[in-house]
Amino acid sequence: MAGEILAFIGGTGPEGLGLAARFAAAGHEIAIGSRSPERAQQAVEKIRARVPQARIAGMVNQEAVRRGDIVFVTIPFAAHRDTLEALAPAIGSRKVIDVVAPISFEKGRARLVGVPEGSVAEQAQRVLPQAHIAAGFHHLDAAELLKLDVSMEGDVIVCGDHAEAKAAALGLAETIPDIRGVDGGGLVNARYLEQFTVLLLNLNRIHKAHTALHIEGLMEQVRDLKWAMTSMRNLMLPVERGECSDIVRETASLAKAVVQSEASSVMLYELETGRLRLAWHSDPAVAAPSFLVEVSSDDLLGAAFGKGLPVILDGEDLFRPIPGERALRNVLAVPMRSPAGPVGVLTVVNRLPFGARYSAAEAETLQSLADVAGLILMNARLTSTLQYLADHDGMTGLLRRDRLPAAVEALVADASVKGDHVVFLILDLDWFKGVNDLLGYQRGDRLIKAVARGIEALAEREGLLACHWGGDGFAVVGLLETADEGEALADRLRESVQAVLDTESDLRGAGLPLTLSVGVCTQPRQAARYDELVDAAYKRLKREKEDKFRRDLLR
Repeated sequence: MAGEILAFIGGTGPEGLGLAARFAAAGHEIAIGSRSPERAQQAVEKIRARVPQARIAGMVNQEAVRRGDIVFVTIPFAAHRDTLEALAPAIGSRKVIDVVAPISFEKGRARLVGVPEGSVAEQAQRVLPQAHIAAGFHHLDAAELLKLDVSMEGDVIVCGDHAEAKAAALGLAETIPDIRGVDGGGLVNARYLEQFTVLLLNLNRIHKAHTALHIEGLMEQVRDLKWAMTSMRNLMLPVERGECSDIVRETASLAKAVVQSEASSVMLYELETGRLRLAWHSDPAVAAPSFLVEVSSDDLLGAAFGKGLPVILDGEDLFRPIPGERALRNVLAVPMRSPAGPVGVLTVVNRLPFGARYSAAEAETLQSLADVAGLILMNARLTSTLQYLADHDGMTGLLRRDRLPAAVEALVADASVKGDHVVFLILDLDWFKGVNDLLGYQRGDRLIKAVARGIEALAEREGLLACHWGGDGFAVVGLLETADEGEALADRLRESVQAVLDTESDLRGAGLPLTLSVGVCTQPRQAARYDELVDAAYKRLKREKEDKFRRDLLR
């Protein structure tokens, strides 16, 4: 599910607009479809007004379907069959989540419309025989969905005959805060979801309320481990990019659902500090970086991580709370194990009566889920490490020279949109050869590393990108508001490197007059393409070094 694009057929209506806004807020990429591209764009603007960071675009229905991985059907029932028949070739074998209920309105009252196939979802399966159909999200109030600052409590019942489509719908439901996804069985049960929608609409009218559906008594697992493992396969996409945030969030959400719990959290092990850090909590108000746990401690989290086994405690056992939780009565913590050792701790909590505990079967289920997550996280970290090593110079840790053209092209594209200027600077140490000749190559290497740290520190402060050009040469690139700022930046780099050189007392004792020369070029004033930027900056660098050489000869 992570990384998949959600397409909305009829995304300009209230239900489609509300769901798209909620999923955009959760970080999903959205394609809003409509018969009218103008209306689709208007819907995009409404969502962006609520979710400024939304990754969303508007287009006609057919284009949205082709772009999407999961297709939501949120059109009026009267247009359901004709619309799906027209889009069938584009939909193909995609996962489809049908939100439509067969409703008509008479004098403000909702009426159920008969469907020959038994339900709207079954009609969709008849029209789209290759598609993987799931039915759900019927009972979420459209007006409440658009109130992103308001929590929506309730259950989303999902019916379907295709395990992956159902898992996708249940997983998406869990991305809406305080919403629980509930497996409603096969697609044949969709008719009851659609019928109940009519009752809820009339209750809202009668009582002037916004009702929601909540199923009581589901203290047992509402989904089995097989469904959770199917959902975990959707986390492999971020691994290819070396990302961990989606993996952590999805793991905790699945844990909260599979072992019915009120809250969940993930603590990840930090190699640098040797401590566990709160990486995600189901309560957004809990600040992740503020909670650290020593692995060697004897509390709940340290014990689960250190022993590599599940730990179950009730309120009488809790001598230290877990992050963000107060007055806990029941806690289950399991290590997130991998072949290389534990990578973190997955925790779920409930406020059950004293004496009630999570069962051994629930601990085993959660441990299986945590072990899969641990393996995925280990792979993600390994992928990230390998990508870093491929992109960065082994001596300095700066970006490799052969990675610079792509970075500059991306900056040029950004500059054309923002109206900024790309600045390209080539830096070179003067008289560096003397360091190697007089003090040896190892001393020269240490100096290169020290200078690189100084350049990198300034680049990070000013939002620039530093690169090891090779030998005693470096490059710095970034965006500036005006082209004239390039010279001032060159001066700051000279000062930063000179401060590093001034601390190297043995160089002064050897009589080595080390300084930094800088060649600066801006785009579009002085160059347009990468190779032109390099040539122009190098000519400026060469001129400065020649001037310094002549001055030194005259001394």
